[in-house]
Amino acid sequence: MTTPDSLKYVALRAQFPSGVTGKITLTSRQRIQSPGDNYFAGPFHYTVELDELCYAEVSVVATDSPGWTPSGWTYRVKEALSSGVRTYDIAVPNAAPGGVLWLPDVSPVDEAPGVVTYVLAENVAVPGGLATLGEDGLLSEDQRPAGSGGGAVDSVNGETGVVVLDAADVGAAPTSHTHSIANVTGLQGALDGKAASAHTHDDRYYTEVELDIAFDEVDTLLAGKANTSHTHAIADTTGLQAALDGKAASSHTHSIANVTGLQTTLDGKSDTSHNHDTRYYTETETDTLLAGKSNTGHTHPGGSTLTVVQKLIETGNTVAPSTGGGWNILPQYSVSIPAAVGDYVELLFELMAQPGTSMFLDWAVVKSSDTVIARANSSNSATPKTEGSQSLYSTPSTFRTAPNPFAFVVEAGDLDGGNVKFALIVKASGTGTIYGDTTYNMELIAKNYGAISYTRL
Repeated sequence: MTTPDSLKYVALRAQFPSGVTGKITLTSRQRIQSPGDNYFAGPFHYTVELDELCYAEVSVVATDSPGWTPSGWTYRVKEALSSGVRTYDIAVPNAAPGGVLWLPDVSPVDEAPGVVTYVLAENVAVPGGLATLGEDGLLSEDQRPAGSGGGAVDSVNGETGVVVLDAADVGAAPTSHTHSIANVTGLQGALDGKAASAHTHDDRYYTEVELDIAFDEVDTLLAGKANTSHTHAIADTTGLQAALDGKAASSHTHSIANVTGLQTTLDGKSDTSHNHDTRYYTETETDTLLAGKSNTGHTHPGGSTLTVVQKLIETGNTVAPSTGGGWNILPQYSVSIPAAVGDYVELLFELMAQPGTSMFLDWAVVKSSDTVIARANSSNSATPKTEGSQSLYSTPSTFRTAPNPFAFVVEAGDLDGGNVKFALIVKASGTGTIYGDTTYNMELIAKNYGAISYTRL
């Protein structure tokens, strides 16, 4: 079973000064588990030798892999180096930047040696300097304070003559003596919290012997294994040389005879540079014949396909606006038809209007979002006549009119996005009504005859 992805590894690195040799060992008796993966791991043991650059690197299991318990355990690190031997504990966090942890960042710092005080020789055995003892173990006369010697002593501790005192004479304990546990404050309580020096642990722990045996077995097994990344010589693989001897080089060639059926296939092919006999047309002959033909999408005068767009307007009536003497476009009364330059188009219409004071109507071709008059029916130009289209004159009771289609051949200035748009235009003083509702609707029919023979006299 492969190791779960949830078990995280960290690259532990260390760099030592030039000339340092030895190895680093990391061990942990900790056994961890991942309930989500149904997997146990541990104990752990890693050993890495310093290379010729005094550098060492080893990939170890993080001590806080997500989902693994317990978390926060530690490794016992042993540096067995030519510069000295150290043993300490470290944690290896999964969150190490870039998955890399440098050993100096987590190893303890050795304490500096104690402070040593030096005294100049000229300051020894002088007043105010450092005192010395004579061969009798006493200060010499010249180093004693004034008045500190020469007085007579009658007795010491009640004794005269040569006096020798022992500890009992001055109420002190002998230099070598003992105490009972009860004579040392708090000693019994401290001892009660300690295990006997000779004790054992339950089966939650591996003994040192068990662990050493296990590591020795692992080392023995690993010694008989190759690294995961390794190579073999051809001779190390049984039968490989014989198999290779029967193979062609990766870069090789064949003659035609070596390829089965190739010569027969080639015999049935023509040269890349060859000509055909008179059963075939040459490219020049074909182009000449096609030049005398029409395109598939061509038209004939008087025979073009007719396109018709019919629109019934019942959206509502409009009161003629006050246009200030100019012409206004009424886009609500419009119709569009696809067209191209040279097409013949026309507009047929049926409408009803109630004239107001000075209300004039006309049909026009409009562009640019209904803001520009490109062609008016009344003038066949961009400027409508003063009173618009005769067929839409505002006083039919006085004048009789007969409507004609608004027709013309499309020019580039008539097109707006590939369409010709017809719209009603008005010039009025704010009175009069143009009808386009369900009672009095307006009907517009736009036709495109295509390119035809057309003459405007």
